[in-house]
Amino acid sequence: LQFLYFIALIKHFKMSQLIRGGMRVSLQSSIWPKNVKNAVRLLLAKQPKEQVGTPLFKQLSSTVDQDVLGKYAALTEHDTMGRCLVATEDIPKNTIVLPVDGMVMNEPNTWTIQVSSSHHLLSVGGSQLVAHSCSPNCFLLFDESNSRKYPGSEQLLPSLYFCTNQDIKKGELLSFDYNTSEWEISDTFSDSATSVAITGFKFVSDPVYKLRLLPYLTPPIVDLGMRHNLFTPEEQAIAGILCKTI
Repeated sequence: LQFLYFIALIKHFKMSQLIRGGMRVSLQSSIWPKNVKNAVRLLLAKQPKEQVGTPLFKQLSSTVDQDVLGKYAALTEHDTMGRCLVATEDIPKNTIVLPVDGMVMNEPNTWTIQVSSSHHLLSVGGSQLVAHSCSPNCFLLFDESNSRKYPGSEQLLPSLYFCTNQDIKKGELLSFDYNTSEWEISDTFSDSATSVAITGFKFVSDPVYKLRLLPYLTPPIVDLGMRHNLFTPEEQAIAGILCKTI
């Protein structure tokens, strides 16, 4: 385990150097196309409990815009997972492949990413279609030096990106581990390859799986883990170290 902690620290150093070396991208205040912006305005006019399941919600959560996907990702139809994103070319490790945009909600759902202890970002435009995997090729990067306001919240929140954690071949599914980005997942499921329960980090009990997740935990999940005393001192040292810019 000590060896794995050491490797994680080395990866953190390399990642922080790479980001400082110019990988960070700047986003406009909103990268949504006009039809998505209109759907957000209408959705925010409803009460929170009325949002999920409405036609507007379904429209928003299914919207894909090529400007959001950029040059690295394209939409595909997977046999078992439905709509997903694949790499359009070979992508090197530690490359930012996709920005995450969306609207802030108080409750989690299938397409949300937890951005604070009580707020969840409903990702749209295509980033909501990054698949789950217990052996992912991407992770979520929180850029706290580039904070912004998302629709649905007056609070400044970090900009989010998907970043590769390994070299990716053209045509491979883009994936990350959903247990790294939600404390409690509302729509639980089992990983198709391993049968691991995807229920949120709060419920992860297998020590080997937990150790694999630690460097990729998003800052809100690390904070909640510390509040609930889920980490040993060694685990706390590497929890989330790859997901936060310095």
